[in-house]
Amino acid sequence: MFDYAVNARDILGHEVVVIHDRDNPATHPDMVRRFRDAMEVIPCADLAEADRIIPREGCDLMYTIKNGKRDGVVSQKVATMVHAVFAASTREVHGASYAFVSEWLADWCSGGRAGALCAPYREYR
Repeated sequence: MFDYAVNARDILGHEVVVIHDRDNPATHPDMVRRFRDAMEVIPCADLAEADRIIPREGCDLMYTIKNGKRDGVVSQKVATMVHAVFAASTREVHGASYAFVSEWLADWCSGGRAGALCAPYREYR
């Protein structure tokens, strides 16, 4: 995830703000420090708080990397880009954009009906 954030900034020229769940037990303090040393990092309690932070920071989209299933983690303030890293049915496609992490995963999950990047409104069933 760190490399995605750094490359979004350094290669694509995006201003990156990392908002993370401060209460998630899987959040390792050393990783938070690594991010904080390289970019702005803001801890939050929940998605509602993240949605208050997003406009304050001037964010125009939210990028999420996750298992790919509909988990409710979609901003109500800006478009959400979902990057799916595990197998998920195409019925799970959500967000303003949804990308499987690879063409292989997209093919496997959709039976060849979806590419690595797919729109949430298209039917793949």
